[in-house]
Amino acid sequence: HRGRQRIHRALLRKLDFEFQSEADMLVDPEEADSTEVRRHILVRELMTTVQQVGYAELGESDSDMQPSLSAMTAWDQYNKIAAHSDSATLLGQIPISTSSLLICELNFMRAPQNYHRRFENIVQVWDSCSAQGRPIASTAVFSMYLRALNMLGRHQMVLSKVARWCEPHDDKKRVLPISMMRQLILAYFCGNQPAKAMDLFFYIKSAPEYHQRITPHIYATVLRGLLQTKHLPNQDLYILVEDLLDLLTQPAYDAGPRTGMLNEILQASYKFDNIALMTYVFERFLARGIAINNTTLGIMLRSSCGSNSDVRDIHSLYKTIMASDLARVRMSEHVFATFITAFVRAERPDYALKVVYDLLAHECWNQGVWHLHELFAYYADTAMAARALDLFRLVDEDGVQMTWRVCTCVVSALSRGGQISEQFDPQSADIDTLLTMGAVYGSEGHADQALDVFTELNSRTTADPLVFALIAIKIHQMISTYAERTSTGFRFEPTSSGLRSEHELHMATS
Repeated sequence: HRGRQRIHRALLRKLDFEFQSEADMLVDPEEADSTEVRRHILVRELMTTVQQVGYAELGESDSDMQPSLSAMTAWDQYNKIAAHSDSATLLGQIPISTSSLLICELNFMRAPQNYHRRFENIVQVWDSCSAQGRPIASTAVFSMYLRALNMLGRHQMVLSKVARWCEPHDDKKRVLPISMMRQLILAYFCGNQPAKAMDLFFYIKSAPEYHQRITPHIYATVLRGLLQTKHLPNQDLYILVEDLLDLLTQPAYDAGPRTGMLNEILQASYKFDNIALMTYVFERFLARGIAINNTTLGIMLRSSCGSNSDVRDIHSLYKTIMASDLARVRMSEHVFATFITAFVRAERPDYALKVVYDLLAHECWNQGVWHLHELFAYYADTAMAARALDLFRLVDEDGVQMTWRVCTCVVSALSRGGQISEQFDPQSADIDTLLTMGAVYGSEGHADQALDVFTELNSRTTADPLVFALIAIKIHQMISTYAERTSTGFRFEPTSSGLRSEHELHMATS
């Protein structure tokens, strides 16, 4: 960010000088007919817009500045000049400082919808200046031009442009800035020349003139190139990560760039399917005290909690997050829910239940149960009656408003997994035993016993949503079953052992 500000200020000073020079010349009558002063109105509008956008980027814009002004606004004005009938003359009136600052604004613009188009715009502005015999001399802007060429896939052109730039001037060999070296490394990697890229990187690390100028972006570019080309094994990449961390943890870098660098490397590791490096980077950055953000968690969840993910990888990631204060504080209900769902689908309800306990103890818990639906449904499908009831009571103790879906899952689990007790006495049994027995009796058609349980439950409590759900569901089931079977000509009689048909009654009495 500080580097961007330095570039902006340097270019703005040159543009301000252009404006001041014109103002001085207009004051002098002898200079009134100067062709330099009589710029076309479109050119002057472009100069003014680029200047305002530049100061806005520094946070120093006037309060009267139009809020809609942006790099693309300036580009639209540049396009008007390029489309003018006398474009050759008008383009020649654009000061180099204006063209340089326009390239800078396009390079740093944040609008994602114009992300790749802006690189074509940068190349057009640069090439236009060169074609007019007025090449831009700024090395910072030249590095932006090289970046645009790389982003457009013109890697060989990058190499040739740099070679021409390095031609001796006044018998002195130019020392390339670190930003230009970064673009060279990227061009070599993308041009399938990883050995040359690494030679250049090692030269930067060893050369005295670059010793204090190497930046984290160089390491990120090298790591991404190595991931793409698979030129070195992971053990060598781990060493580069440690070197990068040594650099990033210096006081010159604050939390924002550190986290941004972490996300960039994680994204590259995911893109090129190197989950081992991804895990290593995540763990090492946390161990070195570098904070994460929601983007970091999103990248890690996407890689580890997919449909084909190994449950061991999911569990390892979860343990890493919960073991770090920097990561645990970023957890949200949605992230907890993602882990619960992933563990349930991997048929590890024990891991999912541990996540639930952690969620209930976390400050993000807002007494919602939507994220528990997957686990309750699993308990219902696998007839884990006791687990379903225990989880319901655990969450219910916090005064959470239960959903109908949760209640039906618990009733289903009780119906499938509950056991009939021979010594069961409705009047002496506790609520959970009554719920279990009512669910089982209702499912097996023991109408008399089920109604006795429902009557006892209704006499004890009316506040438990599970009681209401059980009675409503089971009575509905029994009535529906009775109505369906009697409509076929069968007569049923409720007994202690269930419902018996007319045929069974005839056989029993004959």
